[in-house]
Parts: sequence; structure tokens; C-alpha cells
Amino acid sequence: MEKKSDGKIKIQIFGNAQIGSDRVTTEAAQAGTLDMSSSSTPNLASFSPAYMAIDLPYVTDPKNQEKLYKALDEDELGKALRQVANDIGLETIMFSEYGYRNFTSAKQPLKDIKDLQNRKIRTTDSPVEVAVATELGMNPAPVAWGETYTALQQAPLTARATPSPCSTTPSIPKCSSTPWIRSTTIPCTSCS
Repeated sequence: MEKKSDGKIKIQIFGNAQIGSDRVTTEAAQAGTLDMSSSSTPNLASFSPAYMAIDLPYVTDPKNQEKLYKALDEDELGKALRQVANDIGLETIMFSEYGYRNFTSAKQPLKDIKDLQNRKIRTTDSPVEVAVATELGMNPAPVAWGETYTALQQAPLTARATPSPCSTTPSIPKCSSTPWIRSTTIPCTSCS
């Protein structure tokens, strides 16, 4: 960006929740103390319940991914979510895919829905994610992504619900076994 703008625009990236969780950086973008933020829809649900529609389990399927992209980029779904962002003081720059939710365990492989019951599982604070985990017999524990590794390592959590790309974050496989169930897609909304 700096090169293409002849030095007029400079972007500094702070990865791995260095300056805060999705919620903290989204609030900073709203306040104008941060120029841009990236957040998943479960974390945006606390700003507007409209984002919860995207978090519903099985709302889409990989075979329909191109249709979802088109709906977000060109059709009414994207227009509606852009308006939601505007209504809460944000501007959508783009949508990106976080991936389908997977449940993974820190203690044992998950082979059946029963393996999830009575487990303390990491979720976001999305009411949809918490309700789905509760309905499946889990004990949901909303934990910010930047705190997940420590929570798994220190054992307050025994499982987690995260998108596939997060399962391959370098430190996470040390604390989790194989993914078991795919649930939902989580587009990302960038804000400024």
C-alpha cells in the first residue's frame, strides 16, 4: 500500500491480538483510535444481533461457497451487512472467510456427539454459538481467541469450537486433537 500510494499511506499490522481481542479492536475502530480492524461475525454479534444470522449452524455448505461469496460481494446479503456495519459506526471494506467451525478436544479424540457433552468448550461470546453448544450438551465458555491457547494449556477448557484455519495455528495443535464436526461459516468484516 505504501509503495502504490507513493508513501502517502502506511499500514502497520499488529497480528495475534497484540493490541486486543476482536471486540477491543472493533471498539477502537468505532472510536477512531484504530484505523482498521478485522473481526468474525460471532464477535460482531455483541455490536448488532443481525450478525447472528451468519452464525447459524449449517447455514451454508462448502458446495455452495461460491453462491455465498456472490451474495456477500454483489447481492442483498452483503448490502444488508454493510448497512448493519454503517449503523454501528463501521465501514465494511471486504468480507473474508474464517472457515467452518470445528470442535476439537484437548484431552481425547471426538468421535461422536456424546463426546462433547458436559465438556467445558471454548466459544466466542456470540449468543448463537453459546446456544448451539448448550443445546448439544456442552458447557460453553466464551474466551477471546488470543486467550485460547493458555486456557487449553492450563486446562480450564477441554475442547474448543474454531474454524479450520485456527486448528493449524502453530501452538494450538499442541493442545488439541483432531477436528470432529463442521458447523458454520464465519465471514469476516473489516472495519474503519
